Amino acid sequence: MAGEPAAAVPEVFTEDALRMPAGEAAVRGRAAIVAALAGSVALASAHFDLSEIEVDGDLAYADGRYAVRPPEGAELTGKFLEVWKRTAEGWRIHRVMWD
Repeated sequence: MAGEPAAAVPEVFTEDALRMPAGEAAVRGRAAIVAALAGSVALASAHFDLSEIEVDGDLAYADGRYAVRPPEGAELTGKFLEVWKRTAEGWRIHRVMWD
């Protein structure tokens, strides 16, 4: 999803999500993730390719590669690992890490 990163957080993360970006401190909780992303640059494009996904009850595990591009600058690429959790609102990211 391209656009304002902080605007998408309530729709995609669990209340007690854990975000572990490469080279940065871990951030726990939806409100803290929103605050951490508040100053982020809007993305001109974002593309995610899933390599594998496995569902086990109310949890799902996914990994793959990503490519994002800010409005000004070079494309950033890497890999990610996510744990999704089924909630009353639907599937949400519960844990995420990338490099």
